[in-house]
Amino acid sequence: MTTSRRSKQGDYLQPSPTCLCPPPPSSMRPSRPRIRLAPQLSSITLDDILSGETCEPIALADFESYLLFKEYSVENLRFVVWYQSYRRRFFALPREQQDLSPGPRGFKFALPTPARTAERISRTSTRLGSIVDEPVSPTGSLNPLLPPTSLSPMLSRIPSVSPSGPSSTPHMAPGIQPFREECALVASTFLVPSAPYELALPSLLLSTILRDLAFNTHPDVFLPAYEHAYDAMLTHSLPHFLDGTRENMNWGKRAYWWLYGVLTTCLGWAIVVGCLFIQYGPHMSQGRRRAWRLLGVPFLTLGAMQMYSAHRGFCSQIWGRGATQLRPWELASLPPPPAHDKTPRPAAAARAKVFGPERVVLDPRIRAVHRRVVRDLLLAGFVSGSLLTVVVVALPCGR
Repeated sequence: MTTSRRSKQGDYLQPSPTCLCPPPPSSMRPSRPRIRLAPQLSSITLDDILSGETCEPIALADFESYLLFKEYSVENLRFVVWYQSYRRRFFALPREQQDLSPGPRGFKFALPTPARTAERISRTSTRLGSIVDEPVSPTGSLNPLLPPTSLSPMLSRIPSVSPSGPSSTPHMAPGIQPFREECALVASTFLVPSAPYELALPSLLLSTILRDLAFNTHPDVFLPAYEHAYDAMLTHSLPHFLDGTRENMNWGKRAYWWLYGVLTTCLGWAIVVGCLFIQYGPHMSQGRRRAWRLLGVPFLTLGAMQMYSAHRGFCSQIWGRGATQLRPWELASLPPPPAHDKTPRPAAAARAKVFGPERVVLDPRIRAVHRRVVRDLLLAGFVSGSLLTVVVVALPCGR
């Protein structure tokens, strides 16, 4: 998979369908975002993409390229994928290892709920008082989670917690907790300021996560950040990503169809105007004279369909090949061609330089959306042809 920048912490942060948890039950999913999508597109959920249940052009790799080169928010996807994998691996540990990192027992897999996140922040101080026995210090003996250069300034702004609060969980040494090194790696990748893939989290939420993370590696510590990233993709990134799949041609092809449609329409009107002012024989009836104008209606109808096709961003020729053109952000993800490659290319490859490369549409839901667009094009052609026929026939004669 091509990326413009790659985390130097390791490849395990890259999305992979094999490390994802099963999608949560539909009863636990939040309401769908308010955006008008085709029925086939509105049935596609973020869980479907994350679990690898979609094909090109809406596969997980396509969604990642969209976030990386279009919205520049790929950190949300990579953190969500890592969190789902981390939660699955954490609860697969033996109970005695899980007990080393205290946390709520038996909680269900949570999806974005702003109210839950706010409640979690409000009770952080109380829960932190039950975990630690001594004030937080950047130079303490607890081996801070992150290097002092990145974590110490943040910890120094966190007030000390008195051990006099309620104690329901015994203190556990952070050094022996499971996945401590991985959590440090994730924090330095997603959470600390100026991280390679820094999440856009509110300052209060970020300080809460880092404070809990210094003493706990339970997945629930990362849950507020997961909810924030998941909600951003669900309500903004996913609808725009799916909405773009209705089109199958780029701007070069679209400009071509606009020009072709305008020229075809002009040709049709030229035929109609010529029939209005042509010199007919004295014995030709008015009905026959008006019938000659109908020669321009097919060109007018074809031009209207071509311009409507350009407006919708849909090419019936590409659809007939079962393909779609690569969008600009998809072209950015392609590897550059070798500089020394001078192999002769066929004519089809030369055309691809003008209108852009194509790829086959594999997902059946996207194919259904494209069939619906073709139906709309045919309907638009029928309606425009009928109206133009009435208008052309009703025009008075020029002489």
